Amino acid sequence: MNFSFSLRQAWTALILFAVIVPAAVVMIWYGQHLFEERLNDGLRAEHSANQLLRNEIESEIKRFETLLLNKGDPLSFLLDRKDDPIATRNIHSLLTNIVRREHAVHEVTILSMQGEVITNIHPRDRSAGEGPPSPETFQSTAQGGLGPSYQSLKVVIPRFGKAAVGSPKRVEGRYSISMTVPLGEPAGAVLIALIDIDKLWQADAVEERNERKENKRDYILNQHKMLLTEIENTRYRPGDGMAHLNLASFDEAGDKDLEVHSYIGATDQLVYGTATSIPSLGWVLVSEVNSTHIIQPIYASLAEIFFIPLLGMFIFAWFALYLAKRTIAPVERASEAMDQVARGDYDLALHPSGINELDRLAVIFNRMAHERKSSEGMLRASEEKFRSLAESSPVGIFQMNSPGNVDYVNDRCTELVGLKEKEILAFGWLLAVYPDDKKRLDRALDEFIAFGERFHQELRWRHKDGTVFWTLVHIVPVQETDASPTFYIGTLTDLTEFKEAEEENIRLEEQYRQAQKDESIGRLAGGVAHDLNNLLVPILGYAEILRHDLDKSDVLQEPAEEIQRAGIMARNLVRKLLAFSRKQTLEYMPVNLNEAASEMEKLLRHTTHDDVELQVIRSPDIKTILADSGQIEQVILNLSVNAQDAMTDGGHLTIETALVDLNKNEAKNFQALEPGEYVMLTVSDTGQGMDEETRSQIYEPFFSTKGEQGTGLGLATVHGIVKQHGGHIVVDSELGHGTTFKVYLPVSAHEPVSDKTVAGTHGGLTGSETIMLVDDDEPVRHLAETFLKRQGYKVLSTNNGKESLAILDNHNEPLHLLLTDVVMPGLNGKELFEKAAERRSNLKVLYMSGYTEDIVIDRGGLDEGTTLIHKPFTIKTLATKVREVLDEQ
Repeated sequence: MNFSFSLRQAWTALILFAVIVPAAVVMIWYGQHLFEERLNDGLRAEHSANQLLRNEIESEIKRFETLLLNKGDPLSFLLDRKDDPIATRNIHSLLTNIVRREHAVHEVTILSMQGEVITNIHPRDRSAGEGPPSPETFQSTAQGGLGPSYQSLKVVIPRFGKAAVGSPKRVEGRYSISMTVPLGEPAGAVLIALIDIDKLWQADAVEERNERKENKRDYILNQHKMLLTEIENTRYRPGDGMAHLNLASFDEAGDKDLEVHSYIGATDQLVYGTATSIPSLGWVLVSEVNSTHIIQPIYASLAEIFFIPLLGMFIFAWFALYLAKRTIAPVERASEAMDQVARGDYDLALHPSGINELDRLAVIFNRMAHERKSSEGMLRASEEKFRSLAESSPVGIFQMNSPGNVDYVNDRCTELVGLKEKEILAFGWLLAVYPDDKKRLDRALDEFIAFGERFHQELRWRHKDGTVFWTLVHIVPVQETDASPTFYIGTLTDLTEFKEAEEENIRLEEQYRQAQKDESIGRLAGGVAHDLNNLLVPILGYAEILRHDLDKSDVLQEPAEEIQRAGIMARNLVRKLLAFSRKQTLEYMPVNLNEAASEMEKLLRHTTHDDVELQVIRSPDIKTILADSGQIEQVILNLSVNAQDAMTDGGHLTIETALVDLNKNEAKNFQALEPGEYVMLTVSDTGQGMDEETRSQIYEPFFSTKGEQGTGLGLATVHGIVKQHGGHIVVDSELGHGTTFKVYLPVSAHEPVSDKTVAGTHGGLTGSETIMLVDDDEPVRHLAETFLKRQGYKVLSTNNGKESLAILDNHNEPLHLLLTDVVMPGLNGKELFEKAAERRSNLKVLYMSGYTEDIVIDRGGLDEGTTLIHKPFTIKTLATKVREVLDEQ
């Protein structure tokens, strides 16, 4: 196997294995040896301190034995004379001095051989200035018996001249031992001293011997490994078992040369511990020191010892690496320079390194790089000229190595098709051609490859965002020899604006033709409506009067009713003519489409066939539209009736409302609609549907697919109403798949009008005021005059404005109302009122007209909002309107 490595790696390995590794091995070995030696020294010191402390504790116990034995003879002598008050005071004084001077002595008591307390001294008796007790006090103390401190002790009577030490016992929460000596020979009493082990532990001699620090601690265990002394700053208290600590190796604690163990100590930290036994007491003295207290000083001393060798080793290694770098760096720079030249970067020049051989190589390399840079610079400038021309071109430019395989596109190309350059290069620009044009493109490319010298086609493309646009594609072959083309150059020219303008012209021409047709129909309908309305006024009016005057049982009542019904049907027909020509007069008010749909649902539930299922879906977030509620209901009714008629075998009829927000592109698809919110009414059925030819004629007046049963005005009326409301209607239908109509009506900011009657009462429909009636149509004028007089009014009737003014000039009585036609020969209604108002300033006016609203405004000169009653009107409508105008304040 061949291994490869760099010069830097070789030099580094040589320095590492020849110098650093051997030196490191030696220092590690020596450091480990020195560490162990220093550690043993520290542990020996701790072990020695433990043994010294053990010896001093034993000495302290022996000192107490000697002290008590020395007091034995004096106390024995005084006890023989205890009835003497002086002897009693002396006994008390001796015992008090023991308690006062020895802090470890907790309590001193003299017991008779029968176990009776002769005297007892407590720590409270240490107070300075206390005098000896009186005989009565002494006697009282003696009769008190054993105190609580002795109740758990077993007193051992030693031989004369000996002291006995009892086992440790818990007294008042602390551990104490009893020391007993006999008094007299034979012993007549015993002296018992209760020694607090913690106070013994704090004896001055021991404290001076070893001032314990926070990192070290000493404590005493009994033979059952139960703690006898306090351990400060730990969770252990006297009486706690310590067997759970790793003290098993202390069972044979003795005076060995070195017996130190490592374990988790009383402070729950790693410690070094040593122990020695106190045979006379059956205790074990344990000494612990934190491991960090031993190890950290050792590490500090090792750091001082090895600092100089390590520093020397690092200086040597640095110097060796520096020499290696001086040798290797020029070689590495030369390698990097060659790599950059291979990537086309010639700006890195090699500088002298101080090594002759490498400097000569650098000069040759720099010369070669300079020559290569000059030649490629000229080539790059030539390419940049072409690229700048291509990238700044307003048309897309592409290059193909074969038809369909693109290897270059400019930014304009990617912008047109909406694909990234890498997507076009990977999949070809045919990816974005509109699917319907791909077959035509394939045929044209085949002909171009086989015969043509140029490719010239108009194609549709699908942008990545889904929009479709037109382009002119032009491709020419490029031949470097007489053989087949080497590659192809092509351009894409955006024709979208041109095509849109062309389509817009076609659409505008169609709209213009439709507008002309609608205008012609409108003029015809308006003229016919005026004449019919004037004829219908007397027909409906006299029929209503006739029905009112005849008894309900009269045989003429039915003919009068039929005359009135025929008049109403004729009036509705006129309204339909005006609706599809968009000439009818509308009463706009805020309308909630949900409420209109609900009203029509009530009617349709009773009129739809049993095999037609009706469903009404109301949008909860619908908004108000400004519309004529009656006309909107007419739209719903006409569409629903047509849908029902299309379902000869039954089906589903669905009426749905919704709130839609049309954006600019969506609104553009609908004629004359602006972007914004619209209320959408959808009426759909599952009937037989329509073909394209039928769909193109459904809004034409008198076009019907129902034969003799249809009038051809239903959808024409719907179309006219929707357009007059500023909306739009679209149809979606296919043969055998049903039909869906969608009506878009603009949203209004007004609130819907309540269903409650707005106008108040005016005290009935009769009156006694004077009215001037002016109309050039005799039947209309005669009917109005007859009816108004029947209602109690005084009527001055004329057929033109000039005659009306003459009558007004000669009429000296009050005149309350001018009821006039709008369009008349001579003076029109507005001009007549203006001249009449000059003569009678309080005169009120009510206009009437059979013309459409646009003619009334244009020819009559009336302002929008003027009080106007439309012909044909009923006599009740006339009476109501007259009363309203007269009662206005």
